[in-house]
Amino acid sequence: MTAAVLSGAAAAGVLAMPGTANAAPAVFRVQLQYIHVPQTQDNNADEVFVKINGQKVWGPHSITQHTTADLNAVAPRYFDAAGQMTISYWDQDPGRDDHVGTVTLTCANPMLGDNGIAISGNDGVYWVYFRVEQLA
Repeated sequence: MTAAVLSGAAAAGVLAMPGTANAAPAVFRVQLQYIHVPQTQDNNADEVFVKINGQKVWGPHSITQHTTADLNAVAPRYFDAAGQMTISYWDQDPGRDDHVGTVTLTCANPMLGDNGIAISGNDGVYWVYFRVEQLA
């Protein structure tokens, strides 16, 4: 009889487990640092812009091959266990914009600390740098 009561309570979502009642959900702060373009997607320069979760947060800025641009002016962004963060890098074109690559951060893989990642797409190669800190 006890097992049936526990199973019913667990199924209803009312069973509390020891040690989880006061646990705060993890919160992460992400600071974009800079981008280096070893290979542009276009012939001369890429008009690079950055989106976080679909919202443009930087650019477009014209970046030539072998040039680095500072992204620290972008305010830090936050994510927690309820979601994820996608940071996507684009080259703006007169017609359709070209997606170069995306970095996805989750609580399961927050990539804590300083990160440098090479992304590529549509013949462009970008090295992107950012820092992730856990706040809670």
